[in-house]
Amino acid sequence: MKKFLMKFEADPQVMGAINNSIPLPDLSKINLKDHMAFGITDREEIILMFTLEQGKEKHFVPEPDLVVCLFECGRQNAVQLPNLRKNLLSELGDNSKTINNSYTFYATACVAVTLQLNALEAFINRQIPNDFEYISEDTRQTVIQNKKQIERNTSFEKKIKDIIPNATGKSFHITHPDKYTTLSLLKELRDDMTHLKSYHAKNAPLTYETLYNKAFKFDYLQALNAVKFYINFYSDNLIEPCSCGADF
Repeated sequence: MKKFLMKFEADPQVMGAINNSIPLPDLSKINLKDHMAFGITDREEIILMFTLEQGKEKHFVPEPDLVVCLFECGRQNAVQLPNLRKNLLSELGDNSKTINNSYTFYATACVAVTLQLNALEAFINRQIPNDFEYISEDTRQTVIQNKKQIERNTSFEKKIKDIIPNATGKSFHITHPDKYTTLSLLKELRDDMTHLKSYHAKNAPLTYETLYNKAFKFDYLQALNAVKFYINFYSDNLIEPCSCGADF
């Protein structure tokens, strides 16, 4: 479902002013860097707009929730993979189709995995408050990290197991250990796909056979559900079916 980065119900007085056609200021005379733009939907919801620049022209565009955007793009690819897997297996007797099917399956898998993990990591970072500090201690030193340092330098596992529970008071990996395991496997596959290793034994040819088999066997729909479940665990119904009749 398409959602916006910031949305809240419009005050009746605001709607009254708009309906009475109160004239808007001349935007060409305003320093837009000192202002924020908002729009109003047909449901009388106020949404944040961002400035899109094209040459000297500036346009106001509703700011989408990129977590939802990334999730949906990943979902569109993930749901294709069961059939792409079947096609690859059922047409192994046709060399031309096998070549096309093997390329299509792996390319689609890479997009699905990468975008799902990107959505998850973006959401995790967003759950950390701007003024949050994480304190870790050992016998030698005490380390204090702010949000920016956590986002850049802290591992995926530590964010899920330590940072987010500390910041929100809710521990997904404890409440839903099986789904956490699925997220860890998704992260592992994304890393393998993104950072392809080319080491091979002496006198042996380079092959990505192990990775391809790992990708071929992976349960993409289970991972999709785990990512959705994690996001909604911390933000109720952020990921939900679209009322427009489409899937999301």
